[in-house]
Parts: sequence; structure tokens; C-alpha cells
Amino acid sequence: MGGKLNALESLGWTVLSDRRWAGSKRANVDFLLVGPGGVVVVDVKAWRALEVRHDSLFCDDECRDDEASKLVSLTDRVQDSVSLLGLTRQALWPVLVFAGRRLHERAQQVELVGEANIAAWVTRLGRRLGAEQVAEIGSVLDQDFPPYEQATQPQVRVSKLRLVMPKPPRQPDALFDVAELTDSLLQVALDGPIETWMTYLHPDQLRLVSTSWSGPARVRGPAGTGKTVVGLHRATYLAERNPKKVLFVTFVKTLPKVLSGLCERMSPAASANIEFTGLHKLAIDLIDRAGGTVRIDSSKINTAFASAWATVGRGSVLTRLDERWSYWKEEIDYVIKGRGFTDFDEYANLSRLGRRTPMRAEHREAMWALYAEYERRLDLAGVHDFTDALIMARDFVRDGAVEPGYGAVVVDEVQDLNLVGLELLYAISGDGPDRLLIIGDGQQSVYPGGFTLSEAGISVTGRAAVLRANYRNTAEILAVAERVVALDSYDDLEGTPSAGHRDIEVRRHGGVALTVRARDQRSLEAALVTQIEDAQERLPRSNR
Repeated sequence: MGGKLNALESLGWTVLSDRRWAGSKRANVDFLLVGPGGVVVVDVKAWRALEVRHDSLFCDDECRDDEASKLVSLTDRVQDSVSLLGLTRQALWPVLVFAGRRLHERAQQVELVGEANIAAWVTRLGRRLGAEQVAEIGSVLDQDFPPYEQATQPQVRVSKLRLVMPKPPRQPDALFDVAELTDSLLQVALDGPIETWMTYLHPDQLRLVSTSWSGPARVRGPAGTGKTVVGLHRATYLAERNPKKVLFVTFVKTLPKVLSGLCERMSPAASANIEFTGLHKLAIDLIDRAGGTVRIDSSKINTAFASAWATVGRGSVLTRLDERWSYWKEEIDYVIKGRGFTDFDEYANLSRLGRRTPMRAEHREAMWALYAEYERRLDLAGVHDFTDALIMARDFVRDGAVEPGYGAVVVDEVQDLNLVGLELLYAISGDGPDRLLIIGDGQQSVYPGGFTLSEAGISVTGRAAVLRANYRNTAEILAVAERVVALDSYDDLEGTPSAGHRDIEVRRHGGVALTVRARDQRSLEAALVTQIEDAQERLPRSNR
């Protein structure tokens, strides 16, 4: 077995064999493998019979789940040793290896792999760590899990007359199935280094993944600081420890599929206990489960507003402030209906957080008239809009008409939600420990028209964290971008304006910022497309 694993050293793996458990004088670890795919904790078994029944391990009809539990506990100790280096639990693999077998199954949070295919399985773990990280982690584990020193066996004197000449050694089995190993390495090369950022986190990020919060918590920080990555790891961490599903919600409807795929690669077992969904889809599903009816028709919604704008809005004082009908549709979606207002006085006295255009009384009266006409047109068409769905779902959950059944909620890009959307998620999660994690940053808001967490009844006092290290952009690019927003204050869900300039730790350098001065929006977009196409042409064909 040792020969098979030692051969992995040519592929960048460090093999630590026969090690003592940290803090123990007797318990030993068969193998610790440290390499590009992470850390593999190996316990070798020579069982005559192996069977997996309903996620339980059996040997000769005897349940041996205790062996898996011991290996999981050992893996937890390994994680404790390397946690300060930023390695997450998703990069640690507890593996029971069965001598003389070829298999791959999973039970009790442990991988079950045969001796014949263990090398190929290891190479399929992808490329998560660089050579320096492998060396650093290997050094720590070598120190924390020292070689297991067995008692010295007494020497035995044997008469030369009784010595028996050994039989010629039989030809050893091949270390690997060459074809299988080749296929595994090819797949790793095709997959590329995408998993690196998914498993190796800065200690500040890693701490947030496993922190226990007594109530709703928030993670914020500038673009590129890894907020969504932290959210993915947090959801995985909770899913591994929660009997109920973890809900991961985004506003953009295309993101759930992407995030679900990433999570599947991080931790297949945990991903099965996480539901990735868009906010509006969640609302519609809850309404259906509550026995309600919501009629969404985007075409009819757009027609209703276009008719209301033509009838009431276009000739009003609103066009003196902004001629774009889209601005006033946002005013409905995020400021008026997005807060669930049904009375003009509520709107008349509102500070309109995040809206840059000031509105006097006459403008608000005209806006309310447009809103009322829009609602009338929706009724005539017999349809609801998406904010109606959020309000209905929120009320169903609050009234107990539907039991969502989630153990925890993670919401990404919270700044792009409206207030009733956040109220829905808060109604689902409640105030319990580790039930709600809010991720987002007001400076990255795509849809202006903010709210404060306190308006939703949420307090994150003592449970908020700020990420400041940018891993995505280079210093050269950030310097140019910062000049654009340095004097532009923003609201960050706390009710007080924040300065556009922010303290950011930059970890990357390189690149050249190109400034284009365009005569209009269309010209600017055309210039952007041209630059993307030029950059694509400069890439090697293998990277396109």
C-alpha cells in the first residue's frame, strides 16, 4: 500500500505514513496525503467482506460505523492543525481504503475507495493548492502528527542451520492502472485551477465560515473581497450540520444554477442539503404551497406600466426631474410597493434612501397618481407583478399558512433586494442562532432605492464583519476605478451615508486600465465589445 501512495510524490503529493494522532500516544494514522487536491486522511482496512446499507458500513453483517466516526474525528483534528493556514473543510478528505479491492462509494461522510484505484481517485481531486501551500501544510502536519514509534522488538537469535532460503520474490503488481491514471490527469488538466479559490480561504474569511452567531449576521466588503465565496462555504458548513435544508437565495435568477454547480464540486454531500434559488421563484413556490394563486405575466406587467405612464406619467411634473420611465418604474418597485406602502402619507414622509433625485410634495403626489394607475391597470389585466408575489409570500409565512421548513438562510447581494423581499427571508429564518446570514455591499447596488436592515426589523449589532482584501482585481485597475467613485457616497443598509473611498488590501498587480471617452451610451457599449473581442483574440486558443 505504501508503495502505491509513495508513487504519488512524482505528482506533487507529500506522503506522511504511520503517524500518531495529535495529543495521543497510541492512536495512529495510516497515511496523511498532502498535495494539489488538498489533504487526504487515509485509514487502511483489510476487511474480508464490505457492504454499504442505507449509508451504514457493514463487515460480515456487523455494523462498523464506528470506524467511519473515528476517521471523521481524526479529520477534524487535522483541520484544527491547518485552519490558521486558511484550508477549509471542503479540501480535507477522510478516506477508508480497502486492501485488495477496486471500489468507490461513500457512507457516513467518508469516501470508500479500493486499494487498486486509490491513486486514480486522488488525482481526480483537482488542483486546489500550489506547491508552496502543499509544503507549508505538509510541514505543519509533519510536526503535529509525528511518526508513530512502536516498541522495539527484542532480537531473536536463529541458528544458521535452521535458516530457510527465501523464495524468489514474485513480480509485484503494477502500482496503477495506467489508462485510468492517464484519464484522471487529463480531466484535472481540462478542469483547470477553478477550485483553488473555492477551497483556500484567507483566515479572516475562514473564521466567518465556522463562526457561531447568536442571531442574524452580515458580511460586507468591496467588490472582489470574496463575499459570495464565504457565503458558499458558510452554506456548506451549515448543511453538513443541519438536519433541515439550507436556503441560499440570490436576486439574479441565473445565479442559482451557477452557484449550485460550484457547491457540487466543493462538497457533493453537503450540496444535496442546500437549495439554491432565486428570490421570486422562492416566493411563487411558497404561495403555491400555501394554496394561494399568483398570476405573473411579464408582457402584461410591462403593458400595464406603459399604459399608466402614457396616461398619467409622461405629461406630469415627473418628467422635469427625469424623462426616463424606467426611473419611475424603479420608484414603484423599490421605494413604494417595494416597501409595501398602501397609504400616500407613508410615501410623503419617506427619506427615499439611496435615490439621488430629490422630490418635493408635488412630485410625490404625481408619483402616487402614477402608482395608483399602474395598480389599476394590473387589476384590469388580471395579473400580479413580482413585488405582489413577494408581499403575498411574506404574509403567508408570517400568518403560518405555509411552513418553509429551512434550517438556515443565506442571502447574497442583499443590496439588490427590495424591503419586502428581505422581510420575506427574515420571516422564513427568524432570529435564532445561525439562522440568517446577509451578504452584500451598498456600494455595489445595481437597483438604487435602498432600505435599512432596521426597517425589516433586523439587527446585526455585534454580528457584522467586513472583508477588505481584494483577490479579484489588480492595484492598477482598482486605482482607476476608485477615482470614479471616491467622492460618490452611498448608503450601506445602516441608515448613514458612507464615503466612496474605502480601505482595501490589494493582493494582485498587473494590467493596464484603458479610458474611453464616448459620445453616447451606444458608442461606449460598442467600445467595450471591441475591447473584449481584442482581448479574446490575444488569448491562446487553448484558453478561449
